Amino acid sequence: MTMLRKRGYVLARKLHTWLDRQIRRVRTPLGSLGLAALASGLCGFFLHPQGFVVFFGVLAVTALGLAWPWLSVCGLSGSLIFDRSRCREGEPVTARLTLRNWAPWSVWGVSIKTGAEEGIDEALTGLAYVPGWRTTSVTFQFMSGCRGQFPRRPPRAVCGFPFGLWEASRSLAAPESLLVWPRTFPVAALPEMAGGHIAEGLAPRDRPGNWGDPLGVRPYRRGDPLRRVHWPQTARYGELIVCEVQSNASPRVQVILDTRRSAHVGIGTNGSCEWAIRIAASLVEGWVGQGAEVELLFEGGVALDRGVASQARISALFDALARWQPPGERNRATLGDVLESRRVDDRFRVVITTDIGLVDSSAHAWKWSSANFVVLRAEGFCQQVSGVAHALLPIVPWVLIDGPDDVVASLRKLGKEVSLGCKGI
Repeated sequence: MTMLRKRGYVLARKLHTWLDRQIRRVRTPLGSLGLAALASGLCGFFLHPQGFVVFFGVLAVTALGLAWPWLSVCGLSGSLIFDRSRCREGEPVTARLTLRNWAPWSVWGVSIKTGAEEGIDEALTGLAYVPGWRTTSVTFQFMSGCRGQFPRRPPRAVCGFPFGLWEASRSLAAPESLLVWPRTFPVAALPEMAGGHIAEGLAPRDRPGNWGDPLGVRPYRRGDPLRRVHWPQTARYGELIVCEVQSNASPRVQVILDTRRSAHVGIGTNGSCEWAIRIAASLVEGWVGQGAEVELLFEGGVALDRGVASQARISALFDALARWQPPGERNRATLGDVLESRRVDDRFRVVITTDIGLVDSSAHAWKWSSANFVVLRAEGFCQQVSGVAHALLPIVPWVLIDGPDDVVASLRKLGKEVSLGCKGI
């Protein structure tokens, strides 16, 4: 009986899926006209010949609605060009659309569309009228609310005039793409616990070292060179006093961005994954500007800080974030593999993840590293998902972010409350 019930449940589910697919097809304008033609044809055949008048009228409207959009776009060609190659989320960019109509007839109701999130087309702009044998150029403001490479798919000139039964389209050229960088927020200064190494051409930092200008004096510690002993202060206090000098070490930071699908909730620009990317971009921009050498690690790749000028380093890392897409199932570099290949023990590490990703068993790939965790509470970014209780987290987060409204305040105080208890296990 149990087996029969399972088979019955499976058959009912398949039938429900098939019916739902057919109903969605019928609920379109073309499906409604098809049903009207079928009903009028049956009436003309069984009841009265006048039913064929409605039948042929519906067929004529359908034929016109299918042929006109195709004839309208068959002579169109053009291009879409942005006035720059990079921008940030929410920043307007001027785009120039050029349409050439090679046909003698005019076109009405043209929309320019491109692929957006989850395979849904996004309308960029529209033209009410494109005359025949003419070239039409218009400029408009494009603004993307999510990072990425635009257009995601080749732009298309789409026309559904006059009845909107279906939309015919023609591909347009996009010579250069637009990279939309993640939005960033101000961050606090890099914690003094960050390590460093000697690097040529970098300004000294106001932290104890062995090569910069004097910072002050302090009591002698075992191993201090005698040449740095401050003899007048030593004679005054009766104990060895040494000069403390600056360090020209460059802080080495490793930002680990957890982009696993299983660790994040929500989709699109308001999902936890996109907010984690924005937080990583903010840390990169803020700390590179403070003279740090930043390495960004994420699932599917490694973005290295290889530039000379700080702006060049930020551009290289932001380009990698803008181009990142979830890796496919084949040839996929997992986060654990990336971490193991880039294991360096003298870096200050920050892991950006969610509470769901933190309790996941695969998060144990971080156990070898001493890291500070920036944790996003999942339920704050998707109300349909219940987060994990704070008491169940395997570590004490360095920073716990409750939702999008808490991001700015959390990044401003980042690093001011570092303690040994915030380290990863």
